[in-house]
Parts: sequence; C-alpha cells; structure tokens
Amino acid sequence: MFIRKKLRIYRDYSRNLEPHEVFLDRLAQQKESEIPESENKLERPLPRHKFWLLLSGVFFFFSILIGRSFWFQIVKGQEYYTRSENNQFIVSTIRAERGIIYDRSMNQLVYNQTIHQLVLDINKIPEDNAQQIWLMRRLSEFTGITVDELENKIIENNADKIILQNELAYDQIIFWETKSENWPGVYVERQLIRRYQEEGGLSHILGYISRIDRVGVAGLEKQYDDYLRDRAGQYQIERDARGRILEDSMIQEPKPGDSLVLNIDFELQKIIENTLRNKMEAVGSHEANAVALDPRNGAVLSIVSIPGYDNNLFMRSLSSEEIKEKEEDPSFSFFNQAISGIGYATGSVIKPLIGVAALEEEIIDPDRQIFAAEEICIPHAYTGEQQCFRDWSFHGMTDLRRAIAESVNTYFYTIGGGHQNIQGLGPEKIKIWLERFGWGDPTGIDLPNEGQGILPNIDQNWRLGHTYHLSIGQGAFSITPLQVAVAYSVLANGGILYQPQVVRQIIHQGDDQEKNIEEISPIIVNPSVADYKNIQIIREGMRRAVTDPRASAYALNSLSVTSAAKTGTAQTGQDRVYHNWIALFAPYDNPEIVLVLMIRDVKESMVAVRSVAYEILDLYFNNKNDKFNQDDL
Repeated sequence: MFIRKKLRIYRDYSRNLEPHEVFLDRLAQQKESEIPESENKLERPLPRHKFWLLLSGVFFFFSILIGRSFWFQIVKGQEYYTRSENNQFIVSTIRAERGIIYDRSMNQLVYNQTIHQLVLDINKIPEDNAQQIWLMRRLSEFTGITVDELENKIIENNADKIILQNELAYDQIIFWETKSENWPGVYVERQLIRRYQEEGGLSHILGYISRIDRVGVAGLEKQYDDYLRDRAGQYQIERDARGRILEDSMIQEPKPGDSLVLNIDFELQKIIENTLRNKMEAVGSHEANAVALDPRNGAVLSIVSIPGYDNNLFMRSLSSEEIKEKEEDPSFSFFNQAISGIGYATGSVIKPLIGVAALEEEIIDPDRQIFAAEEICIPHAYTGEQQCFRDWSFHGMTDLRRAIAESVNTYFYTIGGGHQNIQGLGPEKIKIWLERFGWGDPTGIDLPNEGQGILPNIDQNWRLGHTYHLSIGQGAFSITPLQVAVAYSVLANGGILYQPQVVRQIIHQGDDQEKNIEEISPIIVNPSVADYKNIQIIREGMRRAVTDPRASAYALNSLSVTSAAKTGTAQTGQDRVYHNWIALFAPYDNPEIVLVLMIRDVKESMVAVRSVAYEILDLYFNNKNDKFNQDDL
C-alpha cells in the first residue's frame, strides 16, 4: 500500500503492487498538479510577528485569569467566605417582653403591646433617580406624608430605617404586605412597645424607654433597666445555594425581663394628682408637687409633680415641629420638681426642725414662756439703723408647743438667732441640724436625677438678719419636697432617718410561675437623729396645730383620722405671691403616712394646701376603711 507523508509517496516494497493502485496514484498526482501552490501544502511556517502576537495574547489571558483568581481567593477571600456563610446561615433576633411594673397592690402600671409598623429601609432605596421619585410619590399617596416631609425624614434620620406609619390596622397590614414585594425598602415590621398608665400622674416615676433600642431613658425604666430589660434570643436558618431551607434551629432562647413591684399606692397617687389639679385651677397656679412616705420604713407611697408629660408619646417617632411644640407647652415638663426642684424655700415647715435643734442644744426649755412681740428690731450691721423683723400677728407669752402650733415667727427668731438674754442656735448649728435631718444632700431615692437641695452659704457677709430669716424658712436656700418628707418622717417615727424607696420587690414571671428575685429591705441612714423625748415635744406642738382653733392647720381637726401638721408660706420674690406648703403625718399615735404638699405662686389671700390635704386624707383613709371592711366580709 501507499502511505502519504509530507506530500510524498513512498512504496512499500514488502508486498506486490496491484494494477488499480497504479491508476489511482497517477490520478492523484494529476489532481495535485492542478491545486495552486498556496493551497498545495498542509503545513506552512507561521510568520514571526504573528507568532509573538499570539503568544502575547495567550499570556495576557492567563495573566487576567490568575489575577482575578488571586483577587477573589486571597485578597477578597475572607469577605466572600463571610458572605457565603451569611447567605447560607440567616440568624434572626427574637425579642422577649420587657419586665412589667406593678403598684403595691399588683395593679399593672406598664403594659407590653404588639403593634405593626410601616417601615422604610433607607439602605434599600433605589439609587436610580427616576425610581426614587416614583417611590416617594407612591409612599406620599398612600401614607398622606408629603414628598418633602419624606425627604426630610430620610435626611434627618440617624438610623437605617424610619417609621412611616404606626399601629397599622389589619386591613392596612394586608395592603402593605402586598405592596412591599414591589416597593424596594418598604415592609411591615412587628414591634413590641410599652404602654403606660395614663392616670395618676405617674410619668415622672415610670419614665419611658428609647423607641429604637428599648433602653430605659427616664424614671424607673432607666434606674432599673438592667432588671427590666429582656434578653434577646437568636434563631438560625440554614439554606442551600438555591435558597431552599435545609434546617432551622434556636441558638439562644429569649428571656423576658424581671418585673418590679412598687411601694407606690396607685389609688393614693390618683387622689393626690386629681385633688392638686383641681385646686391649681381654682387658684391659678401652674405648678404643684406632692410626696407621701410611710414613716415606718421609708416606702414611697406617692410622688406627684405637675406639670408632667405623656410617656406614651415617645413610643412613636416625633417630628421636629412636635418636639418644639412640646418644649414651648407650659403644661409639659420632663423635670420632676418633687425630687429635683430648686428655688423652693420652705417657709414655716422648717420650724419643727429648728425646735428639735434648740432642744438638743439646750437653747430653750420647752415649757419656758418667751415674750413674742410683734417684731424684733436690731441695729443694722453697717448703717446702725434699726432693722425690724415682723411677725404675722401679736402672740405675747409663748412656749415652744404654742410657737409651733401658731407659727410664731418672733419666737423662732429668738431661738434661732438669739435675742436679749437668749443666745440662739446661730447659723452654723442650724445648718448642722438641717443636715442631720437630710437636707442639703440627696436622699438616695431609687429614681434618677435627684436634686440635693441648697443650704445657705455662711460666709463673712452673713449677718444676724440672715439667721432670723433662715430660722423661719426664708432666704437663700432651697429644699426639695422629698427632703421635707424625709425629715418629717423622722418626726413621725420618733427619730429614725430612712432612705426613701420606690421599689419594694423584684420578681421574675415566666412559665406561668412567679419567682421572687429580690426583696428590697428598708435602709436606715441614721437610727437616732435626735432624742425621742425632744422629738415628742415637737410632735405635741404639731398636733396642737391641728386641734387648736387659733392654729394654722385647724381645718384638719374635723377629719375622722387624727393628724399632726405644720403649714408654711414661702416668699417668691413677687409681691404678695407665695409658695404654699403643708407637711403632716397621720394617724397621730401610730403614723403610717407622711404627706408633703406644695403649690407654687399662690396669691397671699388664698388658702390652698390645707383644703387639698384635708381632701386627700379624707379620701385615702375612707378608701382604706372601705377596703378593710370589704375584706372582713
């Protein structure tokens, strides 16, 4: 046979040549001669420049391939690995419920509520301008928010999402669920929010939480946030490359927060708040405060500060206009005046404390009669002219008990600053004894932002006239209503200074069981502020202030419960406008409540706090007796 190799024919001599092979070989040679020279060769040498061009192209292609492989696997390897893991495993946060807050009778003051909100994820808004315009117009059309307002919300918002609508109804939820499939960044989110009891003026006590991260911002929500806060759980879903769910599992179980049981008496809280508001409206005042304590253990029964605020308001997003409107509203205030207030001179409610100090320092015998003139005049320290300090009335011969009952100013000028043959306490000793009663320092109440009060600065410019003023609760000093209540608790219980406590118990509620986490025990700051017999003398004077027809609190004598009290009228700097005070405890023989009330900016001719105190005690003890009788039945 013939083998064709490099266009040449070789004969295989190992066998005989067949006739037909001769004819075929000749025809092949003839056919080959007819083919042009350029097509005659199966292999031709490649030009040098084309060879290098081809080699460069191959090198360039493999360089790109290797470079991209290096970029994806080495430089970006960890990032893409993480993305792959994230696509494979989806971990969702599961929120549990925040702890509940109850009053002393287990009345629920705070609720957790599930709502649905319409949310816009800012990160998923289309970058294309035309798509943005379309989305903004559609959202404006269906939510009622103007396009300008939407754009401002997006610009001003510091978080990744903004709330477009709160508390969607069922039909709205269905509507937006269908829209969210085609509207980028728009979705319905389930949210747990707090609802606060609106009655009783509890806003300053309860506080509120941040709408975004659910952390306590004010009041008990802030003070006990570590207890109240829930522990979020985690739920993991594993998917394959096509997004199909392979497995789901709970990584960490969510845990609800612990709950608080307060010493607050919600019924008393409502009585005080409503009674104060009615009286404020009658006398034209815009600010009032109240504190009620149990003198037996320091338990806080009520704290009312008017004006307050609506803590439910902060469970939704507020516009800058709404915030500005609230800031300018005189009936809206974040400031808890009852525990943080400044600028409050006490007036005559200081006199029982001055009386205790005078007895302890043996300045006066309680039964000694002192002539209480209508005024005491002394030479001015610099001019030498007579400077007179007047009383509100002439009283004549007066002992300590009568001086307290009838609020005799000139008697307290004498035992405070001294006059004639009585030396007086002097400003240093007065200040020391006020501090022993807890004035000038925070009481330690378990609420944030407590004020410490301001006692006078006794410097080289201090004069006798300043001591006279201080002895009757006037001058450059300031005490909070809470500090007054703490001091009067010492008088009520016979000498023990307790730290006021709002929370009584911390409990855990779960699995249909209630577990006591911590019982808050009474905290004694000072077991014996003064001798009991001296305090008892002051108590007798305060009781006489209620039983004596000439006394300042005689209106309380017709109550079914016995009480002891001291009223006060503090100057404000305005002509014939005063702060009205009353501090009392009841029942007299075994006190279970200390009540301090203060109404600001009351005209001189108006008697405000006595009638309020009467109504509060009447309702409080009648309600207690009714409940006691019902329990007996």
